[in-house]
Amino acid sequence: MEKIQKYWWLNVVRGIVLLILAFFVFGHPVSAILGLSLYIGISLLFIGFSIIAVSLMVRKEFDNWGWGLAGGILELMFALVLLSNPVLTAASLPIIVGFWIIVNGVLTFVDVFTIKQGNSSSRWLGGLSGLFSVMIGFIITNDELTGMLAITYWMSFGFLLSGINNISLGLKLRPKN
Repeated sequence: MEKIQKYWWLNVVRGIVLLILAFFVFGHPVSAILGLSLYIGISLLFIGFSIIAVSLMVRKEFDNWGWGLAGGILELMFALVLLSNPVLTAASLPIIVGFWIIVNGVLTFVDVFTIKQGNSSSRWLGGLSGLFSVMIGFIITNDELTGMLAITYWMSFGFLLSGINNISLGLKLRPKN
């Protein structure tokens, strides 16, 4: 515990950086969504190269190594498409996220009817939550600007909470003199 306490200030610094990031994302949502798009493209590029490398390294041990190679090549091509037009990637994020929210909402709503246990108020809440999720997902998928703003504002909110949490943790770890 003493070693952790010795570096308490690192949590505070991390928290401050996350707070700055939260305010930047909140103040510049278009730049943030473009940055996220570039991050996704670069990550997929790395993943594609990794899959290709592993597939080629294990080709003598595995008969079906070609499937991994094909998957890596597709991943690489997808990454290059995303990186060639980050604006298109940013525009597609709300559709992907909105669709995910819709599917989650439908599954939550269906769970209300399949789960027989629980009181009626929790089932009511689950049903409303599912319907609300479907509505939010529909709004996000049908209005790209609203979708992009929603994604960036939720990212900003997450950074804000994480920053506050890190600062709080760092101050709690600070040794008492």
